Amino acid sequence: MFRAWVGGLLLFLLGGALVTPPAQATVMIYWSDRELTERAASVVQGTVEQQQVVEIEGHLFTDSYVRVFETLKGKAAAGNVMILRQPGGETVSVGEKVAGAAQFRVGEEVLVFARPAGPVHIPVGMCLGKYTIRRGKDGVARVSRDLGGATFARLSQSGRFSIHHPPHAGPLPLVDLKQDIRRFQNGGVR
Repeated sequence: MFRAWVGGLLLFLLGGALVTPPAQATVMIYWSDRELTERAASVVQGTVEQQQVVEIEGHLFTDSYVRVFETLKGKAAAGNVMILRQPGGETVSVGEKVAGAAQFRVGEEVLVFARPAGPVHIPVGMCLGKYTIRRGKDGVARVSRDLGGATFARLSQSGRFSIHHPPHAGPLPLVDLKQDIRRFQNGGVR
């Protein structure tokens, strides 16, 4: 009886281990909006018009086509489309997910810190480099970020890394973020 009970428990535990979802974590250096502005070649506001999953060297990437509404930094002209590439994607037969990658949805309005990577752009700092814009009932546009799936680190003055917990603030008015980005480009501080 004891052997059957222990054997059943062992089988249950092993079976549970086999169906446990994989752990997902990405540790990234945390960059402030000032640092993102400095590292970005372009900062644009626009709307995601379409998405396409592409396979490159056996890995999936998702290209999000963003129609530029306004350029805060860089040379992207209003009305042009900027292709933003992120690792991960889903096809009919396979999918890859990268924790910490910025997630775009068709129809959403975004503000993105980006840098060129060949014919496409990539968000600087992955999910840190993408703000979603939502307009409230009061008509005010506010921005927020989805930082899910990422852990952030900071380099201390002593040269050691430590886990950094970004402050969780409510949505920020878009006009304030734009004002900060312009000030950062001119050497001002927040």
